[in-house]
Amino acid sequence: MKVDNQIIKIIKTLEEAGYSAYICGEAVWKHILGMIVEEYRMITSAPPFFLQEYTNMKHLKILFTMDKSSYLESCAFQADQLFYHPKYGILDAEHILGDIEKRILRINERKKEKIEEQDLLRGLVYHIKDSMQLDFKVEKLLLGTALSSLTEEMQKDIKSLLLADFPGHIFLKYSYLFSKYISISSLGGAILDFTTNDIRLRLTGLLLEAGEDKAIYFMEKLKFSNEIKDSVLHLLAFHNYPLSKRNIKSFLKKFKVKDIKLWFSINRAKALVKNQIQSIYDLDDLEKEIKHLIEIKEDMTENDLMLEKETLVELGYSLEEVAKIMKELLSLVKAKKVENSYEALLNKVLSFRQENP
Repeated sequence: MKVDNQIIKIIKTLEEAGYSAYICGEAVWKHILGMIVEEYRMITSAPPFFLQEYTNMKHLKILFTMDKSSYLESCAFQADQLFYHPKYGILDAEHILGDIEKRILRINERKKEKIEEQDLLRGLVYHIKDSMQLDFKVEKLLLGTALSSLTEEMQKDIKSLLLADFPGHIFLKYSYLFSKYISISSLGGAILDFTTNDIRLRLTGLLLEAGEDKAIYFMEKLKFSNEIKDSVLHLLAFHNYPLSKRNIKSFLKKFKVKDIKLWFSINRAKALVKNQIQSIYDLDDLEKEIKHLIEIKEDMTENDLMLEKETLVELGYSLEEVAKIMKELLSLVKAKKVENSYEALLNKVLSFRQENP
């Protein structure tokens, strides 16, 4: 291991004075994985007063008066439990070199029951953020602890960042919490900055490739309401719906009117990120078409209703009953007593059935 000559001299000086000294932790595992070592940490049994002249070195941090056993006990992560000595080389007291070489990151077995949040977050910053570059695999216990350790203050902070003018900044502060738990694509990350500050849109962008189970767990940990979770999950499930003028009514069966605007916002953001200008024009035309279909007009007919006659036939109504129901629905929509959406009209039909079984 190549170490700054000044640090080697410090170790030699300490040992000549009767104290032990070892390089430890991040510098050692980064060296093993071929990463650039920017800071060295050293443990030594020397008392603080003996080390005063070394305390202001920019690239050396000394952990005062600590023996190897105490240091091993204090580590939050197994990766930090490696030592290096100029004479003896790398010392692997806990037999974790195999994990490092396989790029597996684990919590220190001795601290699993008593790991503190500050240890966890420090480790996440120093390990996961760096190890992303080298495709580390992080044990599930660590990921669960990461999200479960979110304080109320951090939850509020993440929510406020999601609603900020530049929500992409969330990655500068919390990427170490997200990066190994949810898969954040470059598309999803970019979408954050191309959407309005609606929390449902921002969450959809953030969770675009997370998968349903992880998206649910993430939103539950941040304590979002069921209404927000339902909207986001619906957008995640159908954001790639191949909408065209031919299938508008089928599309409208899948979305509540209030969520249609969100669908268009997400897809405009995707088009902007990919610089697909024609797609934006196409989306504008489709949105106008949908607005025209669902808005209430004086000359509105049964054909303008979002619920089709075929759906009523599938529900078991006779043609005579279908004609009567469609007439009643049209009347209710024109009177603004029922929204012209598939879901609202279907619920109204089902209420007719309950009233007249």
